[in-house]
Amino acid sequence: MEQDNKQEYSSRLISSLPYYGVIYIFVIVALITAGYVYFKNIDFITMNSKNILPKQLDSAQAFMLDIAVKKGVTSPPVDVYKLSVSTPELVAKGKGLYESTCSPCHGPDGKGDGPAGANLNPKPRNFHELTGWTNGPSFDKIYLTLQEGITNRGMASYANIPPEDRIAIIQYIRSLNPGYPAISQDGLKALDAAYSLSQGVKQPNQIPVKTAIQKILNDEKGRDSLINKIKMDITANTTDAGAVIFKNKTRSQSRAVNFLADNMKWNDNKNDLAKLIMSDPYSAGFKTEIVSLSDEEWNQLYSYLKNVFSAIKV
Repeated sequence: MEQDNKQEYSSRLISSLPYYGVIYIFVIVALITAGYVYFKNIDFITMNSKNILPKQLDSAQAFMLDIAVKKGVTSPPVDVYKLSVSTPELVAKGKGLYESTCSPCHGPDGKGDGPAGANLNPKPRNFHELTGWTNGPSFDKIYLTLQEGITNRGMASYANIPPEDRIAIIQYIRSLNPGYPAISQDGLKALDAAYSLSQGVKQPNQIPVKTAIQKILNDEKGRDSLINKIKMDITANTTDAGAVIFKNKTRSQSRAVNFLADNMKWNDNKNDLAKLIMSDPYSAGFKTEIVSLSDEEWNQLYSYLKNVFSAIKV
């Protein structure tokens, strides 16, 4: 009886082998597919482990979505010496501007805990603390930060905001801690000289980004020819530092070139280029680690791209 059972078990096992073979092949195929998907999306999958800012809509990105038609004008002269004196009205104005412009990253109370800055590394500035500032916490240095931005730390330029409004924001920020440095006349003088505040600031012409793109697309054939030439120039250039950075920091050179060609507003200055790319590097065809470029590397990348894209006009 026992011998019969063993023979029956062996017979069943042998007859089942084809089914196990099918299952084995299915498992192998599934593992290979999963590995391929992981490899193709490794940049996106590893974004959180690298402390890279995920795609989200913050105040800087909202500004980039589109802009209104505006003829370039010279803004009214700003008396920086008068506005350097804090008043309740000026602080209240600055608070309103801060809430609509700065709070998404820096938080409603200026503690660096805004939702749009949750995944930034380093974290957004806590305005209640006066140590560790990149440009410094003095009145003129805060204005410098708002004017120029700090691209390698994720701080966008807000040069689009009128000078008087930027000063109001500064006065509100200074109200958060009584220990901010006293405002020096020398600092105000240097600030006025650097940005011609007392003479009025020239604002450039601007048109909606969508309109600018449409103007480019109107000449589709010529545009495609230019883009193909740009791609070839980038591929052939092995010496320019900006070209090397572009090649090393793109996961798809073709996608990155087309993305930049479709968003030529970045051509105005380095900060706009950095802000555009860092809003969603993966979708733009770049590797996520591009956000860690130094300020000098952003300068090199911008100078090279501005030159190679010079044939495309917005």
